[in-house]
Amino acid sequence: MLHRTGKRSGTIHAMNQISPKLAEIKHSVIPNPGEDGQFHTIHSVGQTVQVLPTKTRPKKLMFVGSNGHRYQYLLKGLEDLHLDERIMQLLSIINVMFTKINRNEPWSYEARNYTVIPLASRSGLIQWVEGATPLFTLYKRWQQH
Repeated sequence: MLHRTGKRSGTIHAMNQISPKLAEIKHSVIPNPGEDGQFHTIHSVGQTVQVLPTKTRPKKLMFVGSNGHRYQYLLKGLEDLHLDERIMQLLSIINVMFTKINRNEPWSYEARNYTVIPLASRSGLIQWVEGATPLFTLYKRWQQH
């Protein structure tokens, strides 16, 4: 199954054609990637994969957790995500520091962070953040004005 969507959203493929093994996962004991504090396993893998129309053609995947929630991730190849992972860890530490510093203030600062999971030296998963605008998109808009 191949389904073309708009130029900006890429193409959609059936998971069972890309990876039959992943498509067959049901009630696994595999931990859901990147969860802190709570332990949920991957109940199943989404049946479609969206290939995004960017330079490295990352894939948008979905896992259904044992808690019933849907978790979306971007599978990126050809990139070392270890630095991205460290930056997210730094933002988490900064958020903890801001919480302690601003405890009695009516305002607070918090950096939105997301999970980055390197799988190998040049691939990994990044938690999908709905509604986020890529930095490159902002740069292109700035160039056009």
